[in-house]
Amino acid sequence: MKHTLALVLIVFGIVGCSMPQEEKENIAAVTCSIMSETLNMDAAVRVRELNEAREKIGGEPFLRGDAAIKEAFEWGLCQELVLNENYDETLQPLKDAKRERERIAAEKRVEEQRIAAEKRAEEQRIAAEKRAEEQRIADTKPSVKEEFHSNGKLKSRTTYQSKADGGKKLKETKYTYRDNGQLMETSTYKEGKPDGLQEKYSENGQLYLKLNIKDGKLDGLQEFYDENGQLGDRDCYKNGEEVDMSYCEK
Repeated sequence: MKHTLALVLIVFGIVGCSMPQEEKENIAAVTCSIMSETLNMDAAVRVRELNEAREKIGGEPFLRGDAAIKEAFEWGLCQELVLNENYDETLQPLKDAKRERERIAAEKRVEEQRIAAEKRAEEQRIAAEKRAEEQRIADTKPSVKEEFHSNGKLKSRTTYQSKADGGKKLKETKYTYRDNGQLMETSTYKEGKPDGLQEKYSENGQLYLKLNIKDGKLDGLQEFYDENGQLGDRDCYKNGEEVDMSYCEK
């Protein structure tokens, strides 16, 4: 009976001396406040402060080192570390959640990069097909090349077959100017020889002669104009010889 009574008194004595939770939390809060001001200072200060707090609240000595303290601050769990109440159980889910977020973010970046790469490849494919189609169309059409005199006046205009047909020179029109920039003559050529319409201009810029050549010979109308630009004589030629006008009026 005496032993039982003594045991009860000891238990009640321990309970009676136990520190209230609110006071423990206050100590932890003060300790964390002090340590937060020393994050750029000596690590030993923080370890000492934490151990002193653990001693006050009757907790176990802190043996993990300063890295664990900084980690607790990083996760916002300083007070839990001081109190040593379910600290690891609270920290681990936070770490797991962070890793999961990072994994999801990494997968998202990889997927976004994949989609972007596919989009670029598709855009490049479409652009290449467009260029190829534009080139194909261009190759089926005759092309024109122009040259200019130093004064900016047109010197010649040459038409070529489409590349699909061989790209040979079809027709060339040359423009001849006087020193004053006045147009003197326009001549058309085929395979390097005069062919087609030829026009000649007087010094005042007035057209005075139009004639047509085929295979190097006069063929078609030959027209003369007076100084006022009025049509005068008209002749008709075939294969270099003058013929009846009916040939030119067909």
